[in-house]
Order: sequence, then structure tokens, then C-alpha cells
Amino acid sequence: MIEKYISWQKIDSAVYLCDERTDEYVFLNETAAYVFEGLINSVPLSEMSKELAARYGIDEEETYTDVKAVAISMIDMGIFAEGVSDNVTA
Repeated sequence: MIEKYISWQKIDSAVYLCDERTDEYVFLNETAAYVFEGLINSVPLSEMSKELAARYGIDEEETYTDVKAVAISMIDMGIFAEGVSDNVTA
């Protein structure tokens, strides 16, 4: 679940986030936006990694490492409330 103070909007394939407490904005490119939406919908990291690896023709293990790093960064930034980290650390 997204923290209540985070508002977001998808424009084309990107996502823009705003921390309403600080008025700080974050831009998520197409791949980070895909991970963001996957976390919102409780999609396992392994499933997101398979999709991205197939889409871009890259190594699935490396993709998993990158997807996990992006997800952890979003959690560390305070975008998600508790519960999402269970999906990431599993």
C-alpha cells in the first residue's frame, strides 16, 4: 500500500510521485514505473523480472537483482507503507 502522503500520476509510461509532506517530486522512468505498479498490485518480484527480461532481452537473474534494488529504494524513500516489504524481502 502506498503511504497516504504520497500522490502519484501516470503519464504515458512514466510515473510522477509527490511527497505531500515535503512537496518533493520523484520521476519514475518506464521500468521503475512498471516495478512501482507491480508493487501496488502485489506482483512478485520474480514475475516482474521475467516480464522485463523477456521485454528487453536481458538476463533474468540480473533483472531480478535490479528490480529488487528499485523496490528497496522505493521502500527506503517512504513511498510504501508496511506490507510491501514482505513481497520484496521474500
